Amino acid sequence: MEVPRNNDQYDELKFKDIGHIRLHWRVALSLKGGKSFVRLEEIHPKLQMLVDKVAQQHDFYIVCGKRTMAEQVRFVELGKSKTLNSKHLEQPDGFAWAVDVAPDQPDGKIDWEDIQSFIALIGAFKFAAKVYDIKIRCGADWERFRDYPHIELVEV
Repeated sequence: MEVPRNNDQYDELKFKDIGHIRLHWRVALSLKGGKSFVRLEEIHPKLQMLVDKVAQQHDFYIVCGKRTMAEQVRFVELGKSKTLNSKHLEQPDGFAWAVDVAPDQPDGKIDWEDIQSFIALIGAFKFAAKVYDIKIRCGADWERFRDYPHIELVEV
């Protein structure tokens, strides 16, 4: 299966068939197929550092990084996002300030129903953020729309 090149192809894959895009901390998403639809250089360096630190201890996927406005509009239309003011969009410094992550599973697929694994992964990101004094906000903590994969910078 070819790796999706943009967020519009997510629906066709239903997010469950992208298990071959594992993140390993020194490979920057180029493992198992040599392609990536998330370019780490497009997310803020502080988020890149958190991804690197957490990936030293955990296997996980990055399923979304920087989005275009057209992609964000599509996500809102599909109910996968609630705002057009997303930190996945390019910020004034040229980077996206958000990333969506998902825990790896033994079968190499993403289990979107395994909330405990998401909570554990988010906990690792929160711990790393505290150690490196990086202020983040996690969608898992939102009351009105729990977005377990979402991690964003609060400030830089």
